[in-house]
Amino acid sequence: MTRREYLKKVAGHLQCAPAKKREIVRQLDSHIGIALGEGRELSEILKEMGEPQALAAEFNENMDADEKKKGRGRKLALILAAVVIVLGIGAGYLYWLLPKGRDINRSRVFDTAGVEDRSHEIIRLFSQGEYEELDALMTDEVREAIAGTSFEEIRSYIGDDWGELINIGRAQLGELVQKGEHYALVQVNASYENVSVTYTLSFNEEMLLYGFYIK
Repeated sequence: MTRREYLKKVAGHLQCAPAKKREIVRQLDSHIGIALGEGRELSEILKEMGEPQALAAEFNENMDADEKKKGRGRKLALILAAVVIVLGIGAGYLYWLLPKGRDINRSRVFDTAGVEDRSHEIIRLFSQGEYEELDALMTDEVREAIAGTSFEEIRSYIGDDWGELINIGRAQLGELVQKGEHYALVQVNASYENVSVTYTLSFNEEMLLYGFYIK
């Protein structure tokens, strides 16, 4: 089962409004993306999360009983904990994400200006729908992770009409060293005519896109 198929099946069993479904799917997709970024196999991650219908039932139970109640079951608690961490913007998020992180300004691999420039390039290509050019800047890991999911579907998680890109904000940068490999990580907000989007990107040493997440 692919990542997209799993999320679609979960969404199909959720008993809530479409907007709430999209929020839950984004949260689960983020959880999967982070685990993949840690080098885990997709099959292992999905097995740990459980069958789509059972996972959706846990969310339904939590919503039906009382959305303010936390920790309905160990699996749901773990997922929600991961979501809370991911949704945190700023240093707290980076420190959690980078257990072996370091100040990118001290990096002997990455140039901060180059990382920011590449981030802006990725955002502009995605914003303008130039997906073939964007694909050329991706690693095989990213292509595999989004297999079966179109970029238009990814955009729809935020909304159907973003409008034109207006501004790209100041980026937060970090460097992750894992298993001898170096990765540059970026979190940056982009303003559009109708929405505001937070991009979380990562690049390998060749400055190819290794991780891509929007919210």
